[in-house]
Formats: sequence, structure tokens, C-alpha cells
Amino acid sequence: AKYGNFFSVSGGWNIHQEEFFKAKDWVQQLKLRASYGSVGNRPTELYSQYTLYAMSTGYNGDPGAVIAQKENKNLTWEKTYTAGVGIDAILFDRLTINLDYYNKKTTDLLLMVKLPQTSGFDSGMQNVGSVVNKGLEFQLTTRNLTGELKWTTDFNISTNKNEVTDMAGSPAIFTGSLDKKISGNVSIIQKGQALGSFYGFQAAGVNPQNGRMMYEKANGMLVYEEDLSADEDRRILGCAQPKFLYGINNVFSYKNFDLSFFFQGSYGNDIYNATRMFTEGMFDSRNQSDRVLMRWRNPGDYTTVPRAEKDKYPAISSRFVEDGSYFKLKNVKLSYTLPRPLTRKALMDRVTVYISGDNLVTFTNYRGYDPEVNIGGGSSSAMGIDQGVFPHARTYILGATIVF
Repeated sequence: AKYGNFFSVSGGWNIHQEEFFKAKDWVQQLKLRASYGSVGNRPTELYSQYTLYAMSTGYNGDPGAVIAQKENKNLTWEKTYTAGVGIDAILFDRLTINLDYYNKKTTDLLLMVKLPQTSGFDSGMQNVGSVVNKGLEFQLTTRNLTGELKWTTDFNISTNKNEVTDMAGSPAIFTGSLDKKISGNVSIIQKGQALGSFYGFQAAGVNPQNGRMMYEKANGMLVYEEDLSADEDRRILGCAQPKFLYGINNVFSYKNFDLSFFFQGSYGNDIYNATRMFTEGMFDSRNQSDRVLMRWRNPGDYTTVPRAEKDKYPAISSRFVEDGSYFKLKNVKLSYTLPRPLTRKALMDRVTVYISGDNLVTFTNYRGYDPEVNIGGGSSSAMGIDQGVFPHARTYILGATIVF
């Protein structure tokens, strides 16, 4: 559909302005908010609902055109309906508190869906079901010192519970494909589960007698990969959705100097470390990590790395699911503002010189380079998958801001 109707309504109650509350001088603001509204989202690719053609060459070498995209006249807007309530408060002239609860339902999800082979296409954009997000967002700002030395702290934490509530009659959707040598997909979209759920086999360790990786079937038996059933023995292995996200920012000011520290973190999310599948797989000639030095070599070896087998590609399994929780010193910045009389002589209103560093220190148990990256980028259907993604660079910047 070309057009969609979206609306919103909100209201607030300034409780601190009521007569019965004016006597409480330690409360500078107390506001209750509520809102409800809807927004729409179109497909990111233009002309997703139309038949598209591409130039091609026939068997005889003559140029021509082939259908590159199957039309979907029923494709429509992805719609999100959000209800929320919140509280804003300023206490003792030092504490600012913001607390929000939201309930967000997204319908007519826009996803690339695998199509039947009889259609002549691998996949197509479709509206498939709905998902619900519920959560809390809390932010606290404190003015710790207010004299010549000023110190302000901002702390925020948010939780989100995600669940696919409807698939519009469609079966489970598998997404998050890897290298062509690794068959299957890492993630599943399924009713009752969260987006970003990993799906595969449950690894049960390396057999010390022959060095082969064992897996647990649905009935609890331990078998090798060739004895597994893709339909019966795969299960949910973890989820890329964190239990909560948080951040802490401290700003110190003394005369013309400013110093800030920004920390951020994530807790409870899993990462599928697909990079390890290729750097520990030992199935071809590509470079391997030093973990392959721990591989099984002789009967009786106890290890978590199986034996080397050429052209034996590892299965998508819990072996590569890791805890992605982290705590990171994201940014440090020190700045100095030149005295105003000095800058005015140079016909400048304000000059600030600064030095800053980004992504300086990361505390995590994740074995990959960076727990913040994934191959899906901002995709909600293939999140938390790390396959050779370039990590966030540690950067240092020396600069100046000049205002005339």
C-alpha cells in the first residue's frame, strides 16, 4: 500500500503544581505521562511489491531480460502500536528521575521469507505476523558536586522482553545464513520465541576415544552428527536479546577543564561465534586460531576441540554459542576552553581543545574480537551472529572546536 494512516495521543499531569503538593519544597517536579500511538515502516528496498527484471544472457549469447523479483501486490506497511506510561521527577534540586514503561506491538512484519521451489525464486518480501516488546527504561541524573568543582552523573538502564506472537499461518522462518560451506541457518523466527533466537544441535563434547564431536538427541541419547535429525533434534540454543542494557556517564568540570567518562554494558545476551567455526574447524586451508593446538590427537585425550578432518564442516550447534555480556569504557574526553579575553583578541568567540579516546577497554568473557558486532547489522531477525565482522576500532582524537 502506498499510504497508511498513523496517529498518536499523549497527556501529562504536573502533580507538583497541585495545591495539595506545593508544600513539599523538596520536590521541584513530579509529572505523570501517558501516551498511545502508531507508526509505519515501509520496506527498505524500493519497489518490493513489484515484479522486477534484470538483464541476462541466453544460451546463444543474445542479451535479454529475466524476472529477478516476484511481485507481491498484498505487501503493506509494517505497523507498530505503542502504549506507554512514565514519571518525571526532580528532587532536592540534585536528582532527576525518568521512568518509563512501554508495551509495543508490531504487526505485518516485513521479512524476507523462503519461497517454494515451484515459484522459481529463493525468497521474497512478505508481511508475516506480529511481535510484542515490553520493557522498562530508567534514567537517573545526579548533581554530585556543585561548587567550583562540578560533578554530574548520568545512569540509565533498560529492559526489554521480546516475543513473536503470530506468524500469520506461516511455519517457522530460518534466517542468519553463514558461509556457503556451512549449510543451514543460525536463527529461527518462531511463535512463542524471541527474535534473535539461535537454533541448532546441542553439542555434548568430544569423544576421547576417537576425537569426534558428540551431540544430544531430543531423547537424550548421545550420537554423532550423521545420526541427528534436523526436524527432531534441533532446539533453541540461546538468544541475542539482552536481559538489560545500561550506561554510566560522569562529567567533571573545574574552571576551564572538562573531563568525561562514558561506560556502557549489556547483560544476558548470547552471541553465535561463527568465526570460531572457521578458525577452529580445520576443514580447509584457511588460517586457524591457536585453539586448534588443543585439538584431539590421540585416544584418551580430553579436550573441547575435535580432531582435524578435511572437508568435515562443523554443525550449527551450542558449541559456538557464547555469553555476550560486556562492560566497556566507551569514551573518555578531556577538554580545555581557552580564556575568553584571549580568544576575543584573536577575533574568536570560543576555542576548546580536546583529546578523546573511544572503545578503550572491554571486560567480557566473549572469545571473539568485539561483543558489540554481528553480521546482521541492525537486523532484528539475524542479530547476535559474529562471522568475521570487523570490531569497533580503538581510536584517539586530538582536535579543537572554534566558534567565531
